Amino acid sequence: MSWDEKLDSSFLRDQNFNINGERMRVAVRGFKVSLIYELISSAVMMYISFLNIVYKLSHVISTSVAANILSKINEIIVDTGKNVSATEYNTSGWLITIPLALITIVLSILGNSFNLKFAPKVMAFIYPAHIILGILAGFGLFDDMNNIAAVLLIIYGLAGFWVNDLTTRGLKELDYLVTQEGFPTFNLAMFYFRRSHYAKMREKWLEHNPEKSEPSRIITEEKRMEMLDVTAEEEKPGIIPNIQVTSESAEKWLEQNKLETDKKQYDSVMENGMDNLSTEDLVLPDTDEYYEQSITPKVKRH
Repeated sequence: MSWDEKLDSSFLRDQNFNINGERMRVAVRGFKVSLIYELISSAVMMYISFLNIVYKLSHVISTSVAANILSKINEIIVDTGKNVSATEYNTSGWLITIPLALITIVLSILGNSFNLKFAPKVMAFIYPAHIILGILAGFGLFDDMNNIAAVLLIIYGLAGFWVNDLTTRGLKELDYLVTQEGFPTFNLAMFYFRRSHYAKMREKWLEHNPEKSEPSRIITEEKRMEMLDVTAEEEKPGIIPNIQVTSESAEKWLEQNKLETDKKQYDSVMENGMDNLSTEDLVLPDTDEYYEQSITPKVKRH
C-alpha cells in the first residue's frame, strides 16, 4: 500500500468516525429528550388525574349526604313529595389515565435508558389511546371530564406520539451504528473510556459477526525468495549451467519487496518521531570564555 493510499484510508476512517459520532450524539440526545418529556408529562398526568378523582368523589359524597338530609326535611316538614337527587358518578376518564401514565413511565425508561425495542412499539398504542379518550370526553362520555380535559388529552397524545418517534428513530440508528468501528464513542481514544451498555452492544454484535482479519501482506525474506521461479539448465561437466528467472515471478518479488520496504520506512518514522526535533540550541559554544566562566565558582559576597 502506497503512502497516498495510507493517507486516503486514514482520512476516510477519521471522516467515518466524525460522521458516525455525530449520528450517535443525535440519537442519544433524542433518547434524553424523550425520557425527560415522558417522565415529567406522565407524572403531571397522574397528579392531575388523582386530584380530579378525589375532587369528584368528595363532591359526589357531599352532595349525596346533603341530598339525603334535604329529602328527610321535605318528607317530615314540607311534605311536598319531591326528593333532591344526588350527583351521579358512573364513568371516570381520569381513572383510566392513571394506569396509562404509570405504564408510560416504565416503558420510557426501558426504551430510552435500556434501549429495548418493544417499549416504543407499545407506546405507539398508548398515546393514540389518550387521543381517543380526549375525543370521547368531548362527547361527554365521562362524568369527571369537561371540554378542557378533552383538549388536554388530545394535545398530550399528539405530543407524546411525536416524542416516542425520537426513541424509535434512535433505536434504528443504534442498529446501524453498532456495526461500525468505534461504536459507541467513535473516538480514537475510546478504549480509555468506561464501559457502558453501548459498549456491551458492540461486543455482542461482534460475537455474532466476527471481523474477518486480512492476511498479512508483509512476509519474510525467505518467503519472498520462494516467489521467484528459478530454472537451470542440465548440468554438464566443465560447463556452468545457465540460470533463468521468469519475468512474472520477478515482478511479484519486486512488488513484495517494495511493500516490505515501505513498511520498514513507516515503522522507522513512527519509532523515531523525535528525530526531527531541533538541537541547534543544545550545541555547546567553542569559545574559551564560556568554559572559564563555567569552571570559576560563583561566590556570593556579603
